[in-house]
This record gives sequence, C-alpha cells and structure tokens, in this order.
Amino acid sequence: METVPTEILFYKRDRAIYGWLSNFHLVELDIDGKKWASTEHYYQAQKAKSPEDQEAIRMAETPGQAKRFGQAIEMREDWAAIKEIAMLKALRAKFAPGTELGKKLLGTHPAKLHEDSPTDRYWGSLVGQNRLGCLLEQVREELIADLVKKAAGHPEQDDVHHIDPDSPGIRRRYGPGRRWLEG
Repeated sequence: METVPTEILFYKRDRAIYGWLSNFHLVELDIDGKKWASTEHYYQAQKAKSPEDQEAIRMAETPGQAKRFGQAIEMREDWAAIKEIAMLKALRAKFAPGTELGKKLLGTHPAKLHEDSPTDRYWGSLVGQNRLGCLLEQVREELIADLVKKAAGHPEQDDVHHIDPDSPGIRRRYGPGRRWLEG
C-alpha cells in the first residue's frame, strides 16, 4: 500500500511526484466554451481588462509565457476581489469529478498541500499565505463530498464516480463495500 505523506510541497521539493498539482502543468481545460492549455493560462487571462489581452494570454505557448503576459497587461479593476474565484474555477475544471487528475487529487488525502514557492507572497507557502494549497484542499474536499453524496444516494451502485476506493488517500475514508467511514 502506498503511503500518503502528511504534507506535499509540489512546487519544488516534491515536484517529480506531485508536479501535476502546479498551475503550470499542461492539461487541456474547457472553461466557458474555450480551450485552455493550463490553469495558469486561464487564471492569468482573467486579469485582463481587454478581450484582446485575454485572448493573447489564452493562446500563449507556455504557462510561463501566459504568466509574463498577465503581468504586463492592464488589469481589471476588480481583480483583487475576484482572483480567488478565478483560481477556484480553473482548479475545479482541472480536477473535475471522474477525471484522472481528480482521482489523483483524491489520492493525496489527507496531506496538507503547499506550493513551496520561495517568492510568491500570496499563493505560495514559504513566504506567503499558501492560498493555492488551501484552494486545492478545498477542491479535494468537494470531490470527497461529491463521492459521499453519490454513495448515499445510490448505495447499490458499484462504480461511484469511477474512483478506486483502494487508492491511498481514499482507503482511510472509504471502506469495504464502498461505504463511507466516519473519521
């Protein structure tokens, strides 16, 4: 049985194993009827005041380029108030129920998630508030709650959201017979 660490630092220390938690991980997302190459592309584009800047960021070749574009554009006035909403929307799309990445995120339970960036004062955890780690944990809890709801509503159903109950993070909460275990 694979053991889940008590904390995962996915920016640097544990990047080889958990780099897929990063916003720079390339995964095609469909949000608002558009394709995005990463959560970083989507997040940075939401800063843009003009639709032209938003599209340029969406079409950036790499997440790094999307970030650089996002730092150089005129930002919308309400950005500080909505930036977490934009990030959460991107993370929910990336880790949607039943997707491979959603299953992998569930498999990190109950570890604390940290973006161990040495420079990011908001999203990072070394010098910042670890808001990215907190939002990832929120999405993970939403996935678990969705499993519980589905299991409670359909106890006869053998395949609840296509999640393997023997995955390391679920085993402690999701017991034999696919019944939810408290605690």
